[in-house]
Amino acid sequence: MGDPATITVTRGPARGEFFELSEEVVHIGRGGENQVVLADTELAEHQASIRFHSGRYAILSPLPDSVSIDGKHIPPERWIWLPEKAEISLGKRTALQFARNGSPDSTEHDKKDHPPPGTRKRNRRRKRQVARVISDSSGEALVQLGEDGQLPELTLDEEMTGGQQSGEQASSNRLLLYLLVAASLICSVLLLVMEGPVMTGNNSRETVRKELRAMLLPEEPKENAPRWQLLIWEALAANSRNDRAGEHRALTSLRDLLSAEDLGETGLTGDINKDKKLRQLIAGLIKTGTGN
Repeated sequence: MGDPATITVTRGPARGEFFELSEEVVHIGRGGENQVVLADTELAEHQASIRFHSGRYAILSPLPDSVSIDGKHIPPERWIWLPEKAEISLGKRTALQFARNGSPDSTEHDKKDHPPPGTRKRNRRRKRQVARVISDSSGEALVQLGEDGQLPELTLDEEMTGGQQSGEQASSNRLLLYLLVAASLICSVLLLVMEGPVMTGNNSRETVRKELRAMLLPEEPKENAPRWQLLIWEALAANSRNDRAGEHRALTSLRDLLSAEDLGETGLTGDINKDKKLRQLIAGLIKTGTGN
């Protein structure tokens, strides 16, 4: 492990006590079998465990909402990475300052470990007991062993305490972000396409006008022709005169008819699908302007 991390009690009945985490697994609580015994009657017999793994430290609590790191509660039964320096709150009264060797707090404690000659060391207490799995009163292990008799593998939460990700993980996350942005752009384009035809130039507008003309039956308007057909003829005639404003007025009136609330189940044209198609054609021409 090299030089161990340290914890200092900064708040609570045991304030001022100092511990070195010299074992791979250190248990914390008010029970006498813990490596870190804290004189706080509001704590559980086993409040938390800290484990050294792959060059880093992680913390676990078997109890919900009983441990927080820098003010954020950790979920129960999940190992959470500890940063280089953190404030660990246990219950309502006790708080610990965790520090890796070489961090500012750890360096400060190293100075206290080696005071000038004649200086008395105070408020320091070391625990160098062998780590063990703690059981409750029924004999069931609070930290369950695996089938091989070893502590369970760590499933560590990087987001809880700002753990650093490897370069491969960071690269993977960036790739995922790029894919999400690309998917969002594609969805936006599809929504535009679904809302109305994409108009790109005179040929496209002429194609739409041909489709409008194809919706007219009979070929020539009659006095008893429905209002929507007359408006299509009016728009087409205005376009042939290069009357953009007239074409726009006719198309707008036709759009308003399609939006009426009393059309019934058959719609304006007698066919709901035909109404939808007509609405798309009108939207395409109005969006792109009604010029040639």
